[in-house]
Amino acid sequence: MSIDRLIEVVKPPQAIGFVQDWATAESELGTALPQEYMRLVDIFGAGSFNDYLDLLTPPSQYGAGDIISTARELHELASVDWYGNPYDPYSIFPNPGGLLRWAESETEDEFYWLTNDKDPNKWPIVAREQGEEWHKFEVSTTRFILDTLSSTATAPFSRTAQRMGQPFFRPSSRTGDDFDWDGRLP
Repeated sequence: MSIDRLIEVVKPPQAIGFVQDWATAESELGTALPQEYMRLVDIFGAGSFNDYLDLLTPPSQYGAGDIISTARELHELASVDWYGNPYDPYSIFPNPGGLLRWAESETEDEFYWLTNDKDPNKWPIVAREQGEEWHKFEVSTTRFILDTLSSTATAPFSRTAQRMGQPFFRPSSRTGDDFDWDGRLP
């Protein structure tokens, strides 16, 4: 599995007591989530790969990025007439086959699952740089992260992530925009 390879490449943080109530999270979203993503969050918790790719996780005291509130906010924004669909040719979850954001980047790149299959483990990754064209990747979440950190298979995203050198994960220690990743006031 890609998660095992990712753990070899990126050392997970020491246990931080990050426990998810996945049944509640999936109930609030109205869908099951990919198993590998849930395992990824259980192992790494909330935080950022290479200070670039920020995982969205269910709400917790450790997470700055909340997958549930982000899904709700994006659906609300997408329902406003913006002189066209900013997600074209896609729609936003919970619309059937809509995009469900699972990560974002420090450079405002967007990472989604295309929820086009009843089995969330088969959802491809759809991503784009801010306002640019969409890229579709037929890989799991952890495979996408691994490729972004260590190969060119996910270009243009890999170029930005790899500028940080050796792959690493920085856990999020506080919630809110007033704290940086180390939990200190700016």
